[in-house]
Amino acid sequence: NYAIYTLDFQEQMSAFHGSLVQQQADYTCQALEAIRRMHRASSAVVVAHSMGGVVAQLCLAQQPELKAWVTLQLNLATPVLAPPVILSWSSLAVYQGSTDPKRVLTLSGGVRDLLVRENLILGGSHPGMPTSAVKGVGMSNDHLSITWCRELMVAVASTLLSVPVAQLSVEKAKSSLQERLSPALSAQGSREIGFWTRTELSAPSTLILQVSN
Repeated sequence: NYAIYTLDFQEQMSAFHGSLVQQQADYTCQALEAIRRMHRASSAVVVAHSMGGVVAQLCLAQQPELKAWVTLQLNLATPVLAPPVILSWSSLAVYQGSTDPKRVLTLSGGVRDLLVRENLILGGSHPGMPTSAVKGVGMSNDHLSITWCRELMVAVASTLLSVPVAQLSVEKAKSSLQERLSPALSAQGSREIGFWTRTELSAPSTLILQVSN
């Protein structure tokens, strides 16, 4: 069973100031800790969009127990290498040591994303891949459509369900996105969108927290 929670910062301008990212990270840590105590699940996955990925990474970097609990963080269009806009030194400070390449995989929208350029996501040792490389998608996404593109959401949901979440890793997630889709999910048509909003509270073994900004 899965319990799914969403955390929305309602488009606060965290891309422009690091202190706001830190405040959001503190709140995210409190939410994760409350959820962990409520369900006592053995593992969790975090799916994040845009600066929400930076917020989640900063939270987990500051809380070792939560970091060990989260087996995978899957980012969508998150500027993991550098802030999209630098207006203060605090924006750079939140990037110091906040990324764990062993647990974080980031999908880039590619050339259609004019807000978070691909060079802010792909490069160096950080695991990442463009949406055009995801089987069943095969094209780039803009900064918003990456959160609702049907084919991409099917691939993401299939990846999270392909193996027990406690066994998920960056390598397994990347391989699953590139090579296979769940036949059951791909045959469901638009119904798979409910995967992101349905919450099952009967003793879940895994929690999924979606963080968006």
